[in-house]
Amino acid sequence: MVDDIIAVIQKYKINFTNEKELQQGIAGILDREDVSYGREVVLGAHDRIDFLVEGLGIEVKIGGSLSSLLRQLYQYAKHENIECLLVISSRKSLTRLPEEIRGKPIRVIDVGNPF
Repeated sequence: MVDDIIAVIQKYKINFTNEKELQQGIAGILDREDVSYGREVVLGAHDRIDFLVEGLGIEVKIGGSLSSLLRQLYQYAKHENIECLLVISSRKSLTRLPEEIRGKPIRVIDVGNPF
């Protein structure tokens, strides 16, 4: 399923200038491809992930530090309804993310630099 979602997203070029526009582009792709998803899904008292597609948690990240993103991913990975995490970003540094966190696989899609 994760590979299917990745393939769906990678079929499209998303034009964006900020994180909100990138999120809107991803939502548009998921809608166009008739993929059922939740947006801004509350996982716990302090944890809200950008998208949830079945057990796949999707976090969209343009800015912020790598350590801040890792803290978020560690928090998300503790939740039972998250089976895998997908980070969609324009940041090349994210290739240094671990392959898994708390036993949950981490995947990354590089959408290139924003316009």
